[in-house]
Amino acid sequence: MNSTFRDSLLHNLREHLIMRNYSPRTIRAYTRYCSEFCIFCLDNSSLDREQKIIRFLNTYPDPATKAVARSALKYLYACILKIPAPVLLTRARKPRKLPTVLSRD
Repeated sequence: MNSTFRDSLLHNLREHLIMRNYSPRTIRAYTRYCSEFCIFCLDNSSLDREQKIIRFLNTYPDPATKAVARSALKYLYACILKIPAPVLLTRARKPRKLPTVLSRD
C-alpha cells in the first residue's frame, strides 16, 4: 500500500463521513485509526488480514479505545473498501469490575 493510495483512501473516508453528517470528532478519530492501521499493515505485510486486525486492535489496551478503532475499521471495510468485514470486528466484552467493599476500619 503506497502513500498515494493511503492518502486517497483516507480522503474518501473523510468525504464519506462528512456526507453522512458524522461529527468532526468522529471524523478525526476514524481517519486517525484508519491511517494508523494502514501504516501498521505496511510494517506487517507478511500477516494475513485477520492477523493484522487482531494485532492492530491489541495495540490498544483500553477497551473504549479499542472499540472506537474497531468501529473505524468496520466502517472502512464496509463503506469505503466494499469488502465484507471480517468476523473479528465483532464487539469485545467489557471487563467486569468487582465492587469496592468497605471494611470496618
